[in-house]
Parts: sequence; structure tokens; C-alpha cells
Amino acid sequence: MNARTGVKTIDPAGLEPRQLYTLHTELLLPRPIAWISTVSKTGFNNLAPFSFFGGVTSNPPLMGVGIGKGREGGEKDTLKNILDTGEFVINMVDASLIEQANMTAAEFPAHVDEFQIADLTAVPSVKVRPPRVEESPVSMECRVEKILEVGAGPSHFVIGQAILFHIRRDLWDRGNLKKEAYLPIARLGGTAYAHLGEIFHLPRPDATRLMDMQGLKRKTKK
Repeated sequence: MNARTGVKTIDPAGLEPRQLYTLHTELLLPRPIAWISTVSKTGFNNLAPFSFFGGVTSNPPLMGVGIGKGREGGEKDTLKNILDTGEFVINMVDASLIEQANMTAAEFPAHVDEFQIADLTAVPSVKVRPPRVEESPVSMECRVEKILEVGAGPSHFVIGQAILFHIRRDLWDRGNLKKEAYLPIARLGGTAYAHLGEIFHLPRPDATRLMDMQGLKRKTKK
């Protein structure tokens, strides 16, 4: 602890892998949950949640998901299936689905269908082989754009292009998501989760106006 500033400074180079994971997940908050459905080469469905997840770019719509090793050190079924088929579906998790999403976080044998374990409906997708979760408020059918092997694990960073979106009809109004009705769940550290909470709006400031207020001189970029 730095006595002058009250700041705890941590050098990740001195941490064990489990400590690094805890540090990462405790500080990057909140994280959306990608509930990923895949299918194996032999036709077994798989469904599992991942929170190292976010958008990469909007045009084309690319999604990024970090997938680490399983508890025994091997590849997770989700990654195996994505590597084999090049396809997956990202299903979003709302408040009504968090218990079922948590069930699918357990590491079942590859032949076990998590849709059945969590009493969920597997609906055929339109453009990809893996099914989507019918109960999910938002689902995105994805094809692999790129897979990067990263870290000492190693982990894999899967970048997929969303080629079809499914949005619950009551949540979509004139080109915008009705955020107050969506109720997504966020992942925190450890076993903690959070609701969306209060929504507020903050317009983007005008840089010129702010510079004028601060008395800053404007310089033309060459």
C-alpha cells in the first residue's frame, strides 16, 4: 500500500495463475455474459456461459470471447466445437435465466446436453448449425472470423461475426432496444452477479466548448 496516495499497487509478474484470474475478474466489472451454444461434430449440443466477452467492431458486427482451459487443464467443449465447426451462437442472459445459466457453468461430459440439464428449449438456428436458446431475450448467430491463442494457459480469443440477430419482439422499438425492459445480468468477481440497475443518460460533450471554458488555445492539426 502506498502510504501517500492510499493506492494498492500490484505487479502481476509476481502472482500465481489463480491469483491473476482473481485480480482480472475482480477489477473488470461489470461484464456481460455470453451464453454460448455450440454443437459437436457428432451432433451433441453444448451450452456454457463466458464473461470475458465484448464487442470488437460494429461493421461488420464482430464479437470477441475469451475461452480458457477447463478445470482439469484440457480444452473446454465450447472451444472444441467452435474449432471443429467454425460456428456458435451467443445468447444473452437476463434476470429470468441466471439460475439456468449458472447450471450450465458446471463441467459436464461432452455427451451431456446442457439444454436438457437446465430445462431450456433448443431452437434451430437459421444460418448456423448450433441451436439458440429460445428463452434468451437476444441471440446472435456467429461464424468464426479468427481464433487467437493467447497467454500462458494458453487461452483462446475467439472472434466471431454475428450474421443474424434474434431479438425478443417486445424489447425492440423503432431501431432501439428498450433497455428498461431488457434486465440483463452482469458477472462480477467470484460468485457475485449484478442487475443492470438505474439507467441514466449523459450526452457526449463538445470538445470546442470545453476548451473555451478552460481557456485553452485551439491548434490546427497539420
